[in-house]
Parts: sequence; C-alpha cells; structure tokens
Amino acid sequence: MTAQVSEHEVAAPVREGYRDIAALAAPIAFASAFALFAQWIIVVVIGRFGPEALYLRTLYLPLTFVFSAFHAGIDVSTQVAVARFKAADPSGRGLSVVVRGTAAAGFLVMAVFAVLLAALAVPLAQVLGAQPQAVEPFAGFVRFMCLAMVLEVPWLVLAGSLRGWGRAGAASVASMTVMVLQTVAVYVLGGPGGLGVTAVPWSVVGAAVLGLALTVILVRRNGLPGLLTGRDVDGVQSFAVALRSGFGVLRSIGVPIGGTFLLLCLFNSAQLRLLDRFGDAVVSGFGIGNATQTMVIVPAVGLGTAVAITINQGGGVTTANVRGAIRRGLIIGASVYGPIGLLLWLGAGFIGRFAAGSAPVAAAASTYLRYVGPTLACVGLMLVLLTVLEQVGAGFTAMTFNAVYFALSVGCAAWVAAGSIDPTRFFASLAVANVAALLAAVPLVRHRIRRLTHAE
Repeated sequence: MTAQVSEHEVAAPVREGYRDIAALAAPIAFASAFALFAQWIIVVVIGRFGPEALYLRTLYLPLTFVFSAFHAGIDVSTQVAVARFKAADPSGRGLSVVVRGTAAAGFLVMAVFAVLLAALAVPLAQVLGAQPQAVEPFAGFVRFMCLAMVLEVPWLVLAGSLRGWGRAGAASVASMTVMVLQTVAVYVLGGPGGLGVTAVPWSVVGAAVLGLALTVILVRRNGLPGLLTGRDVDGVQSFAVALRSGFGVLRSIGVPIGGTFLLLCLFNSAQLRLLDRFGDAVVSGFGIGNATQTMVIVPAVGLGTAVAITINQGGGVTTANVRGAIRRGLIIGASVYGPIGLLLWLGAGFIGRFAAGSAPVAAAASTYLRYVGPTLACVGLMLVLLTVLEQVGAGFTAMTFNAVYFALSVGCAAWVAAGSIDPTRFFASLAVANVAALLAAVPLVRHRIRRLTHAE
C-alpha cells in the first residue's frame, strides 16, 4: 500500500508537468499558426487590388523578416524577463520596472532602426531591383510601414508580459485579435476604401492602437494592474537602471532570436537561388512545400516556448527540473510530429495536386514533401530544443548551431545535386540534413544546459 501511495505521489507532479507545458504550448502554437494564416489571407486580398499593389508587397517581403526579427526579439525578451521575475517574486511587486525597462529599450532600438530604414528607402528599392516607376511608391510604403512597426511595440511588450506570467491564453487572444483587425482593415480600406496597398500600414497602425487597449484590459483582468501603474514599487526607480536592464535582456535573449530570423531569411533565399536552375515549376513547387513546412513546424516553437517558461518560472536552470521539463516537451513533440511526418509522406501527392495550379508544380511539391516531410518530425523536435536554449540564456549557442546547420544543409545539397537534371537529390539531401541536425542538437543541448547549471 505504501509503495502504491509513493508511486501516485511521484506520478502526480509528472502528470501536472505535462499538463502545464501543454496548457502553455497550445494557445501559443495556435496563435502563431493563426498569424501565418492571416498573413496569407492579407496577401490574397492585396492581390485583388491589382498587380501593382501585389508587386509592392512582394518587394517588401524581405523586410518582413527583418521586422519580424525585431518584434520577436522584443516580445520574447519581455516574456523571459517576466518569467524570471515571477520565479524571484511571485507577488509581482516591482514587475512594472522590469517591463518598462524592456519596453523602453525595445521601443528605442526599433525607432532607431525604423528611422535608418526610412532614410535609406530609395536606395533600398534600387538594391531590391524595383522597376524605376515603382521606386518612389515603394519608398513611401516602406516609410509608412516603419512608423507602423514602431507603434506595435507597446502591445507586443504587454502580450509578452502576459505570456511570461503564465497567461498564454490571454496573450494569444490579443495576438489573434490584432491579426483579425489587420486583415479586416486591409480588406475594407484597400477595397471599398480605395487605399490599395496603402491599407496595409494603416491596418497595422489601427490594429496596434486597438491591440494596446485590449492588452491593457487583459493585464488588469489577469491580476497585474501594478504592471501599468507602477504603484507596487517602493520609492522612485531610476529610469536609467530600468533601461540598462532592458538593454541587457534584449542583448542576451532578443539578439540571438532576431539573428535566427535573419539567418532563416538567408537560408530560404539560398535555397531558391540553387533551385532556380531547375525551372520555375520546381521553384513554385518548393514554395508550396516550404509553406507547408512552415505551418507544420510553428507549433514546435510554441512548445519550446512553453518548456522555457516552465523552466524560467521554476527559478531558471539552477533550480528548475530542466531535464524533466525538456524530456516532457520532447515526448509531447514526438507524439505530435510522429503522426504529422507520416501524414505528410502519405499525403504528399494530394497536397501537391491540391495546392498547385499545374502538373509540373504539383510534381515538384509532392517530391519535396515525400522526401522532406517525414523528417519534419526531426526539425520539430530540434526546434523545441533550440527554442529552450534561446530562452534560458544560451541564445547565441542556438544561433550558432542554426548558422552551421543552414550552411551545411545548403552546401551539401548543392554539392549532391550538382549536375542533376531534377531536384530529387537536392530534396533528399535536405532530408538527411534534418535528421543529422537533430542527432547533433541533442548532445549539444545536454552539454550546454549542464554548463549553464554549473555556471550559475
């Protein structure tokens, strides 16, 4: 009887650990997938405004990675700072200082970058190969988007604060509401409103203002009113100290996360350039496969974020059950991605035919998914591990690993496929690289976590 009670006592916290991670991961992953879907809808809507509008939006595409890098760095930095603060003081006393420091630092960095980008909008258009008649319209669009992106920082900081405090559901409600508002505004302002592609920055501005109002309400309803008023702090806190703290967390957490976004942009660009010699159908088919891959691996980042929040709220790598949390995250990930990998392999032909407008494009997409699809299970688990590293203080290790992985993946694929008349070898090489990357990531993460544990 005693043994049975002991087993139950041990099993209960383990089950709770799985539930805690799943409860945090589900809304984060769903909100991220919803945001991708909303962006796709916006592109479809812009396409109805005419070829000129879609052309400007396509030229702007590389900059979306850059702005996403800044936003992700600010958002996750706030989340990590708040989760760590909760571990030190669950009462939340003094939390407003931490959040204001991160918000001020993020806003300042974003504003400086936006000013520089706005000033260089015309030469940037020329570098991107804009047609002469599109240079000025593109420059005007970029300048307006710079302002809009800066105005998004306040609500992103509050949403990151909610997530870091463990209110992932409330943060996801804010994120999805903002995306719905942006999508509707683009449709209404761009079509009936007659603004065309200019509706995009207007939609971002409007959604950012309403998103800020919503996150303020959610912060109050989730028991964090001191985050807004600062009345929970004794004495006058130095703004310089708070700002310095904000820059510190942005440097340790935000920079490597933003750097990974930029690496991903370069990785995708390199793949497209290498596939260009196989023809437009292959490039288009790869685009379908890559879009499917992006949708599939998004939940892995949410799961890794949930594991990292659990670790940070548990006191960080020194006091939390890090190995237990990572193991539970990987088990949840394997239970999700194992079946997904099998479905992608079995359904590669159907997905290709459904998404493509011609037989050659469908064939290329099917080939990509048939080879790479099953190994996305490895990519998903690898992303869980690297996301944890990014958010527990080893972000530069994760960024370095990604840089090596991307370089070797593209380099080996280019070498293996040299002289081939079809992309089969190229796709097969990418699949092998995915499996090898997971095998390399496991011991790396184990070693890095061990070093962090002994260092702190």
